Amino acid sequence: MWLLLEDHTEHLQMAIEACAKVGVTCVGMARVEPGMSIDWACVDLLLVGPGWKKETVQALREAGCTAPTVLIEQDPDEAVRARAFEMGCVDIVSYPLSVAYLQAWARERPVDLLGEPGHTPTLSAMEALLQTKSARTVHRVHEDLLSSTGWAGSPAAALRGRIALIYGLRGGMGKSTVATLLAQEIGSRSYSVALVELDPKGNLQERLRLSSPITVDDWAKMPSAMDERMVRQALIQPRSSLFSLLPRGEHTREVDSATVRRLLMELATYYDLVLIDASPDDELPCTHMAREVAHRVLYVMTPAWDSFRSGLDGYERLRIQKGQEAVTVVVNRSRPIGEHQKAWRLLQEAQIRHLMRLPEDRTLQAKTQQGQTLTGGRALRRALAPLAQELMPMGSFTTSQKGGKRR
Repeated sequence: MWLLLEDHTEHLQMAIEACAKVGVTCVGMARVEPGMSIDWACVDLLLVGPGWKKETVQALREAGCTAPTVLIEQDPDEAVRARAFEMGCVDIVSYPLSVAYLQAWARERPVDLLGEPGHTPTLSAMEALLQTKSARTVHRVHEDLLSSTGWAGSPAAALRGRIALIYGLRGGMGKSTVATLLAQEIGSRSYSVALVELDPKGNLQERLRLSSPITVDDWAKMPSAMDERMVRQALIQPRSSLFSLLPRGEHTREVDSATVRRLLMELATYYDLVLIDASPDDELPCTHMAREVAHRVLYVMTPAWDSFRSGLDGYERLRIQKGQEAVTVVVNRSRPIGEHQKAWRLLQEAQIRHLMRLPEDRTLQAKTQQGQTLTGGRALRRALAPLAQELMPMGSFTTSQKGGKRR
């Protein structure tokens, strides 16, 4: 039996019906009164609806409840995650409850989701992903994901991978192309790379001719305690490419900063490098949070004279926020002409600590239109090599015996 604390009649009825589909009896409670007699040995899971206080859950535990607790909230922001941690919850989910997610918790034999013998149900992409979740792996809360104090000003040193932000002052600088090229280059060195598109106007999915059922928008609906298998299955791997992609969704602009932080940290737990293709809009929560947690920022600008002054101003703001050691200026689409050479000399005179130049490569546009893997010509690949080395220096990870991946 499962126990649901829920005072909203409609939500309670929907939850009971969803539990019935996986063969579990769910009993709803609209209020908890002192002295209530409950056989806690029969309660396998405690579901806590929105608005319930931690004192209520604590009282149930003192009364004998030992079942794992799952918090239900529509918008699992930072405050909700902190409250879930204080309540001792092992997971956070949202309404409507996914049948596949509930089935992962069910301890009885597998039940056909539609209740029809021999019928194979059609699952949504999210349900198929959640169906891989094992109840045995979520009985321990991930404190680093739920604790409000688990996120210091800088990213956790215990993370497996590094987080790098690809950022430009405005669109048209070629940051998405730079991000894709770097992901491909670093992936070719046997590192695992996750490319995250946080630009609401981005087109990586269309450019790579992909169709992804899971986007950045869906991460808020994902369980808080995910293992490596679930995280990796949420991303797609472009054909002939050496990296994994999590594309933007239709509502990426509205994704809250807590979800973005959790997303990036979870990916950095299981990937050697997380590359972020971010929006130039500093007012977006996703851009602000990505810039905050990134270990390194690649500031992409062009040597065009009409945007040179504003480009330097943008670098100065980043330098103040992150420190000059954490910011690399990447001059993209550089050509051997007077205007571009003059801009390059001025940047060198500005004594920017980390400064790199990528030559213009006209083959990239043709490859993009034909849907081919972006690799660039010899000159571009030669220029990318030190930038890739800077993001993922040799020796940061040891080579495992399995699959040649860095661990």
